[in-house]
Amino acid sequence: MINEKTKESKFVTRLGWVFFGFSLYSVAASVAQSILFIYRPPAELLGRFPTHINIMELIPPAFIFFFDHIHVFSAVSFVFSIAAVVASRAFLKRRDWARIFFAVVIALSAILSLAGFFFLDAFKFRVPAGANLRQGMEQMNRFLDIYIIAMILLIIALHGWLTYKLLSKEIKSEFTA
Repeated sequence: MINEKTKESKFVTRLGWVFFGFSLYSVAASVAQSILFIYRPPAELLGRFPTHINIMELIPPAFIFFFDHIHVFSAVSFVFSIAAVVASRAFLKRRDWARIFFAVVIALSAILSLAGFFFLDAFKFRVPAGANLRQGMEQMNRFLDIYIIAMILLIIALHGWLTYKLLSKEIKSEFTA
């Protein structure tokens, strides 16, 4: 739907505000995460489990990698979030570079989600041999497989559609260089 006075679609305006809101939330979450992990490093948080449980045997490898590199992920997240806030404001002002920025980011997100199919095992909880909870953990891993695959498909579909829409001639005509 296009506003006849300004020749601006409501789709672009609403999407711009969604980008802006998510970007601001992402900045706040990045700052909160950084503060949390400065005062409570992941190793300290994991050390709070009872001593008879070796929690590192249970945690999925992807989570261990994330915790080992938490400061790098936090810094990259913060920098990207700031860039997204700036780009979302430019998107609302109909700057073409911001439209391209979000189309690329959204397309990369869909591609990375597709790559998630190949890393499903990295997100599964490990089941120690002879564990009493083995059956329950195996059921949880099967549920996680179904859930993750459903989310991957949903993200690919939504992000593919948004990328297509942002690169369409109709939307491109609203933006200036």
